Amino acid sequence: METCVTNLVAEGDKVLICANGYFGLRFKEMCDRPKANTVIIKKPWGEVFSDDEVEKAMVEHKPVMLFIVHAETSTGAL
Repeated sequence: METCVTNLVAEGDKVLICANGYFGLRFKEMCDRPKANTVIIKKPWGEVFSDDEVEKAMVEHKPVMLFIVHAETSTGAL
């Protein structure tokens, strides 16, 4: 995860992060290091994001990158 962020995120990049558990929140921490402009949408731990929720956030914020955890092992959400 960190290698991906380190190699792809630059200072000022707008990054959308979907957080519904520990690893989604870790993406936020990693994107803060290179001073990305992070936008985070949250769900209670264990709940999943719908396609519509992600699409709405993408249209609203127009990020250059999206981070979403496919299998949030901290809660079992997929």
